[in-house]
Amino acid sequence: MLVGAFAAARADGGVLVGRVTNGAIPAASAGQGTVRAINPKTGVIASSGDVRRNGTWVMRVPNGVYTVLARIVRLHGTPQTAITPFVRVRGSKPKQVTVSLKRKRAPKVRRAAAKELNGLPIRTPGAPIVAVRYLTGPPPNHLGRGLADLLITDIVQGDPRCTPTVVEWERRAEVIAEIELSNSRFGDPATRIPRGRMLQPELFIEGSLTEAANGSISWAIQLRDAKTGKIVGGDATTLPPNGDFFEAEQQLAGRLLDQICGGTYDINVNLRTDANFATHTSSGNLNATLTATGAKTGTTPPRIFNATTTTSYQDVTWASKTDCTYATEPATLGTIGFTLTITPGGLLHVAWTGSGQLKTLGTVTCPANPNPPAVIPGQPGPSLLLPTPQEFDLPVDGGQQTVGGGFTDGGDGWIHSGTIIIRRLPPG
Repeated sequence: MLVGAFAAARADGGVLVGRVTNGAIPAASAGQGTVRAINPKTGVIASSGDVRRNGTWVMRVPNGVYTVLARIVRLHGTPQTAITPFVRVRGSKPKQVTVSLKRKRAPKVRRAAAKELNGLPIRTPGAPIVAVRYLTGPPPNHLGRGLADLLITDIVQGDPRCTPTVVEWERRAEVIAEIELSNSRFGDPATRIPRGRMLQPELFIEGSLTEAANGSISWAIQLRDAKTGKIVGGDATTLPPNGDFFEAEQQLAGRLLDQICGGTYDINVNLRTDANFATHTSSGNLNATLTATGAKTGTTPPRIFNATTTTSYQDVTWASKTDCTYATEPATLGTIGFTLTITPGGLLHVAWTGSGQLKTLGTVTCPANPNPPAVIPGQPGPSLLLPTPQEFDLPVDGGQQTVGGGFTDGGDGWIHSGTIIIRRLPPG
């Protein structure tokens, strides 16, 4: 792993390699250690990585000045945090760094120069600047804070299709304290940081986490537009007792990345309509596939998605209750439309409609006079009348909704049965 990192670093930067000391690293089933390299000029987390059981870690970073923040998250117990003085990466030669868990924060100094700094990060075009807030919850809320730290690591590592820029938020004061120390009379003049301004987030990841008495863990995550305050995504999950918390967190990070970087939903409508009348019965299937797309506002993910398609009933069958015979007339095309909206509560609100043209007509031929028998068109077959529900909520990532309803009068009419399945598509 180290050889690969060193080789890759020669092209566009260097390597930070080090060890976390003065503290135990928990086993994988009991906790996880992470490190992140923070650019003090911008607040951007340039890289992140996991800490092995022996305390070692490695990160590839662009050339520049960084402080390394280590975070040890425990499934049961208080997290530990440590921060290093600034280190400078130049060229491909690995830079050795030791992170002592005894160094909780930068020492206080009597005077300070720059408060916040400026710089331009390298990021995926169109991806927002993201910050992760600690999740709220009942005290001591160790896991709420720990989940946020683990999300930072996995989102910084990103997805091949999208890597958003992530800025340090909850520990930003400690980075600024390091800047003050570096720029004070106690600091090395070679590590002084120029004045400027840290990048501000465009999208917050926030929410809450609770632990139940039976050992289950639930979280409700929101993606919040930092400018408007609107919820543009999220995730709600309950992990059963003895579930793998750390595996669940990685899956959560993947779902959030899909929402941060993606902008489409796959919709599948699968309905059967049964028609019943005094003279005949008829059944047909209505199947449609749609892709709902949303428009971004700047770099903020969309919160409204729309889709329409034309379709018709297929596989229509008829059964006569008399000695007459029925046959399907040529299919008529109708429209199905969907509007998906991410609600302030972080759910996906679905509203859909079907046009009045979504119906099937048949012809009837009876052997009685006149001779030859007349063929009478316009006999009612399956029609999309009053399906229910036409509005419902799902998790932001999608789900399945059972559809029923219809219209009957005196035993005659239409009955619907089927499902609507909605799935968030990954970006790419």
